[in-house]
Amino acid sequence: MENLSRDDVVQVGEGMNFCDGTTFTVGEAIAILTSRIDDDLIDWGKSGVECRKLDARSGGWKKGKIKISLEFVPEDSSP
Repeated sequence: MENLSRDDVVQVGEGMNFCDGTTFTVGEAIAILTSRIDDDLIDWGKSGVECRKLDARSGGWKKGKIKISLEFVPEDSSP
């Protein structure tokens, strides 16, 4: 996984883009996604939202934050 800069340009296949055309900057994508998200959900992409999750393996609750992010995963990277 690689960190993205707001100025990085991304190209996606025809019909896979929520912006105009097949290319967009990360900053453009963030602006469009933010404008489509209700004000109450903006924190999901910025600082995250306080939450807790029930861990399927341990069966216990764990406190933390849930956050929506954009990631770039190069083809040559291993999961």
